[in-house]
Amino acid sequence: MKIWWYWAGVSAARLGDEMSGQALLLLGLASLHDTAPSAQLLAALTGAAVVGGPWLGAALDRTVHPGRLLGAALGLYAAGLALVGLLLGRGPFGVVLLVALLAGLCLPAISGGWSAQLPLVVPPAAQARASAFDAATFNLTGLIGPAAAGLLATLLTPWWGYGLVIGLILLALPCALALPRRNAPPTVLPATSLWAESVQVFRALWHSPVLWRVTVVSVISYIGVGILAVLAPLLGRALWGEAGYGGVLLSVSAVGAVCATLLYARWATRWSAEAVVVGTTAIFALALLLLLGRPTAPLVLAAMLIIGLADGPQLAAVLAVRHQEAPPRFRTQVFTIGASMKITAAAGGAALAGWLATFSVRQVVLGALVSQLLALIAFAVLWRWHRRQPGAGH
Repeated sequence: MKIWWYWAGVSAARLGDEMSGQALLLLGLASLHDTAPSAQLLAALTGAAVVGGPWLGAALDRTVHPGRLLGAALGLYAAGLALVGLLLGRGPFGVVLLVALLAGLCLPAISGGWSAQLPLVVPPAAQARASAFDAATFNLTGLIGPAAAGLLATLLTPWWGYGLVIGLILLALPCALALPRRNAPPTVLPATSLWAESVQVFRALWHSPVLWRVTVVSVISYIGVGILAVLAPLLGRALWGEAGYGGVLLSVSAVGAVCATLLYARWATRWSAEAVVVGTTAIFALALLLLLGRPTAPLVLAAMLIIGLADGPQLAAVLAVRHQEAPPRFRTQVFTIGASMKITAAAGGAALAGWLATFSVRQVVLGALVSQLLALIAFAVLWRWHRRQPGAGH
């Protein structure tokens, strides 16, 4: 398989994913005329990832044809999104939420499911740099996706952006099917129960202090990313009168993320990946402080750019730690479980933001800020605890 097939597929899938949050929120606002249920819909779609991640990861680790399974997951995800769009505003909202939940079970295929297959197409000597560029695809698609969804909703209708999301995910499907088969047989016996296997994966996480700390910090920090997805349209409407401009704000953040990630890819070996995760979380918190006062366009744009400068290297560093620390036997599951926990944290953040928005935009900003501070506190507690354990890594 040519490496460009991997990059083409992962880019199309992630562009669709990056568009989906804004596209779904804007479609919900247009159909339901209310922020809270729109945020609930996004939370339902992303919240199911915590269940889907372990199942999908276990299945990918057990098969010699991971591309076929990824392709099936992408197809089901696209079908679920299409059904949500058809039912929204026409059917009972509870049914729409249920369909979104079921579709969200396949969401980890776009993030961790793809990244875990990188060793199939990249030689070991090139994996460190390839991993950083893999992270850059998240940032690059994050640059284009939200802005595209917002502009299509503003210039045309939200349906155009939502339809493009489904089309991009379907476009990635043949690239997933083209992934090579594994030369070695599955490393986990099919007779092993999913529960027992998941316990072993979490034990592997626990026995790697660095991987455990990075996972906990990034998951808690990602609550703020979920809040930001709802905050951006609110800021866009407050500043320019159109919620669709929130996608432009998220793209400003992605500009910073792309630039910072590419720089990190060049100089990744100069810093500890764990230090990068902690430092960027602190920068995220400082940027949110800029939004606590009366928001003005220059201040909001500066804050979003700084958030991107932090978010890009943080993701690249997390992926690097996973590649370094994940046991080969559970590689895919470490990626999909980590990704699903982050996606679910973002879903919780989106739901929380929908509730906080009933009070004020400032309360939404405070929620995002608290999530970053909690992530830093969690790191300090875990670092102190691990240092007291005999023989624990630091």
